[in-house]
Amino acid sequence: MRTVAALTLVLCLASELPSQTVQADYRDRQLAGIKRVFLALPTDRSSVDTVSVRIAAELELRRVGIVPLRSLVSSDATVGIHIIPTPSKQAVVVMITVFQDATLSRDTKIVGIATWSSRLGLAASSSSEIDRTVEELLRPALAEFANSYLAANPR
Repeated sequence: MRTVAALTLVLCLASELPSQTVQADYRDRQLAGIKRVFLALPTDRSSVDTVSVRIAAELELRRVGIVPLRSLVSSDATVGIHIIPTPSKQAVVVMITVFQDATLSRDTKIVGIATWSSRLGLAASSSSEIDRTVEELLRPALAEFANSYLAANPR
């Protein structure tokens, strides 16, 4: 009985791998051809050091060959870094989203769609440690974006 349960579990897990790979490939392809991005950071988060966040993000973008712009003009996409501390500053959420100009075929008035998102990073933090916590959460999100970008745009 134990062998049957283990075999069933292995088969279930194996059956998920191709669909996850297809989803990851599709998700990565959404980043194909992007060369210049507008880097959008939170503007009203006085408790978070957005300067260090911008520096870390710009360095990672440049490392993979993307030019970060300070203006939306002539950008291929917008890379939004979302940093959301809880009101009590005891936890923070960090996530990266890529927005591109695209139009839905069912409703052409909808333009600008999120085409890629990192996994959500959530961590407990004291208000005095929030910048360090944001840096710790931002690193894997930036690495996830870089890996997806390089998968879609091999050098």
